[in-house]
Amino acid sequence: MNVCIVFSARIDASIGGVESVCKKLTEELTKRYNVNFFYVYTDGEKINGDATYFKLPKHIDVDNASYSAYALSSFFRRNKIDIIWYHEQNDALLQKLVFTVGERENIRTVSVYHCNPSILFSDLKDRFAYSCFKFIEYRKFVPVLFDVLTMPLRYLKVIRRTQKYLRSFFVYSHNLVLVSNKLRDEYVKLSALSESDRIKAISNPILPVKYSFCPEKKENLIVVVARHVWLQKRLDRIIRVWKKVMERFAAWELIILGDGDARQDYMHLAKSLHTERLSFVGIQDPSEYYKKAKILCMSSSSESFGLVLTEAQQYGCVPIAYRSYSSLDDIIEDGKTGFAVKPFDEDEYIEKLTRLMSDDSLREGMALQAMQSVKKFYVEEIAKQWMTLFSSMLKS
Repeated sequence: MNVCIVFSARIDASIGGVESVCKKLTEELTKRYNVNFFYVYTDGEKINGDATYFKLPKHIDVDNASYSAYALSSFFRRNKIDIIWYHEQNDALLQKLVFTVGERENIRTVSVYHCNPSILFSDLKDRFAYSCFKFIEYRKFVPVLFDVLTMPLRYLKVIRRTQKYLRSFFVYSHNLVLVSNKLRDEYVKLSALSESDRIKAISNPILPVKYSFCPEKKENLIVVVARHVWLQKRLDRIIRVWKKVMERFAAWELIILGDGDARQDYMHLAKSLHTERLSFVGIQDPSEYYKKAKILCMSSSSESFGLVLTEAQQYGCVPIAYRSYSSLDDIIEDGKTGFAVKPFDEDEYIEKLTRLMSDDSLREGMALQAMQSVKKFYVEEIAKQWMTLFSSMLKS
């Protein structure tokens, strides 16, 4: 079977979540099912001497569409492509081109929607919250006033944009895959689709790790692993929670991994709140912190899946997160494999976090259950689901 992955960048697991998912799955599908992979990308330099890669123009328009279609068609024919595996999230013209060429060459297309369908609505609220933060911390009044005046118009634009984009993503796919079946109803509602039989659900994979849980080796450490951006991640919530629990738990420490545009804002907030034993350590290998940490905290406004939760669970690091997205229930069974908190109830978050910090027996029991539960996301199981879908598409 020959499968062509379409994504904006080359598949590099060190770059981000989508790339990491693709890398894990391609290696497993090649090893276990002898699937051959080819790649179409748009960003970066052209790769010479590697026939498995094909570069399209970064922006598809009327001037290059005909040539791009011809060249793409030739690439598909030359490599006898059976399945187009589309992963790019932000280029409707590229998706239309790839699907149209694939149809002409009698190739089936499956698209993966890696985001939460309601992400733009969540971003709108977070953008306003960020403007309020800048007003409170830096006395910048104009961004708040601008957001207040333009919010109704922005909301209408988000409704139209979301419906148009989600419908387009569905139309230009023979099958559409979400990372959780719990996102299906949300996707159908926001896109105003009349049918959803072609929508499937396959979770993101994790690689099995060699780790033996030993409570005595765990430290009084809480870890946060996230991009330092304001939209979606909202690390300010964790910083404010920590301010309220740190004095009661003087032996505990909070470490935040990652980097991003809002790093200085988060550090400024931590300093203004006079937090103690809170460290920003930048981009690090999270596995080394999962091994030591007893708890992982997440404070996101929206996620599609939440890969860091499953990664932490493998190491007996118990997660706590806001139930701000429906697929969280695939990962956390509240009170058994972690804690899920009503969005965005800070008091409940603090209550459940302090229970984990103070009750060793509860936390260690949840850690063991999480380590068993997370096995359903092992890459071998997820690759098997993808292979089943690919095979069914070729038969249809």
